[in-house]
Amino acid sequence: MFENPSMFYELISKSFGQDKVVNYVFIDEAQRLKNPGQFLKGLFDLKKNIKIFVSGSSSLELKSKTKEFLTGRKREVILLPVSFFELVNYEGKIKDDLRHIKLADKTISVWQKNELFYGKYLSERTRDFELYGSYPGVLTKKNAEDKLEELNELFNSYIKKDVVDFLKVERVEVFNKLVKILSAQIGNLLNNSELCSITQGNIITISKYLNILENTFIAYYLKPFTSNRRNEIKHSSKCFFIDNGLRNFAVRQFNESENRTDYDALLENVIVSEILKNKNIDEEIYYWRTKSGAEIDIIIQKEGQFIPIEVKAGTSKIGTLTKSFHSFINSFSPRKAIFINKDKYAIIKVNRTTVYYIPAKWFLLYGMNII
Repeated sequence: MFENPSMFYELISKSFGQDKVVNYVFIDEAQRLKNPGQFLKGLFDLKKNIKIFVSGSSSLELKSKTKEFLTGRKREVILLPVSFFELVNYEGKIKDDLRHIKLADKTISVWQKNELFYGKYLSERTRDFELYGSYPGVLTKKNAEDKLEELNELFNSYIKKDVVDFLKVERVEVFNKLVKILSAQIGNLLNNSELCSITQGNIITISKYLNILENTFIAYYLKPFTSNRRNEIKHSSKCFFIDNGLRNFAVRQFNESENRTDYDALLENVIVSEILKNKNIDEEIYYWRTKSGAEIDIIIQKEGQFIPIEVKAGTSKIGTLTKSFHSFINSFSPRKAIFINKDKYAIIKVNRTTVYYIPAKWFLLYGMNII
């Protein structure tokens, strides 16, 4: 049936509605078909009243088997793990109209009340995202043991399907060691020479494996923001994981978030991940660091503006900003800046920049839309 597009259409069309209605066909694990690209091209070329959605658990294999045949016939969508907003919206415990209220001087009291009403619930969900990530199979599990079993299956299935079976990675021990090192260093600058030394892989192998991790949506490399100033870091990227659960599984750390030495890094990782899930096509994200050590965790380029974001897991003292934050504001005079913290709302003015203090859980929920 999956070898003859016309026969396939005849079989499934019996369950369709009227001819003028567009019908939707979903094919999962399409990479397992004998010739998925050829089959889908044939189905498309029938020009029937159907829209076809194709997915697969091995993204690289699916792409390689279809790209030659579907040029000009497809729109590719990257489906990352469930976003924080999607989960909270699905559970329906927070009023939908809250997302339309912008943080401003006249609405701070509203947001403070929101924190009283919903803060505990959102803190619990934030903790789950920080520890176990947001793959659907993990989110649907009710206890920690089941979540860990699901993460174990996801991690080992990824290594087997994408890394060993499809990409034919031979030095699996080097690949696994690289994943573990990167997991332990989230938010740090990539140093390929150091990675080669620790993993005992050469520069070609390590560069190849880093690309694999990025192209299979396990890791993301945040590039530096540069303005041609001589004292800025211009080339080194910072490594983050798309999913905190897989990251924590790689280092086997699932103790409570706030009791961990890597808690700030965990929170920064989940913030970067949520920005990636929700960013518009015309937005870019960076970090900023100078050779003297000044650093901004995240910079969002949006509508011609650059918005610096500092991430702190603890409670902030309103009006107290880091030297790095002041350095960026003094150098670039952004219109807006965001200081993510544990539980404080505030709006202050620093020179010509409006600085918004936003609790991490609420930024995870509404992101840039909150300002």
